[in-house]
This record gives sequence, structure tokens and C-alpha cells, in this order.
Amino acid sequence: MYKCRLTPEALSQLVNLAKPKLKTNLVKRITKLYADPYITAKRTNKSIFGEYYYNLGGYYAMTFDIDEKEGKMNVIMIIPRARLYRMLLNKNSPQ
Repeated sequence: MYKCRLTPEALSQLVNLAKPKLKTNLVKRITKLYADPYITAKRTNKSIFGEYYYNLGGYYAMTFDIDEKEGKMNVIMIIPRARLYRMLLNKNSPQ
């Protein structure tokens, strides 16, 4: 089981979501990854976005790295899925 750490940017993105029910659903989906994030995550081809990405269902996706030595999953971004896919295809920076 992994521990989860959100970067300040990812935490801000999660907190700033308008709908409380959406926040709750996203947190539930993120916690499901703690057991084994490798099962459903896909590898990114660009390390500036994180090593892996995961579709949180519906509109959002997240990027993250895994630190095997410390047993941590570091969430880097939680953003609209379409925006993440455009960034991965176009080699844009996260900003």
C-alpha cells in the first residue's frame, strides 16, 4: 500500500473544484490507487508531467510519480482530461 502526497499545485487544483460531490468522488478514485497504482495507470512519455497518468472518470485526470523506496505516490496535477491529453500530445508545459 502506497502513501499519497499531493503537490501544492495538485492540492490547489483539487480544492478549487466548484462542486463538493465532485471533490469527494475524485478523492475516492485517488485512494483506490493506493493499493496498486500500476494496475490502471498509464505511462506518460514526458517526465515533466509525471511518470504516470490516470483517468479519474468523467472530466478529470491526474499525473503522478511513484517513489518505490519510500512507498509514496506523488500526485503532480489534477486537471481536465482533455487538457492533459493535449499537453501530452503537443509537448506543452503544465502552465
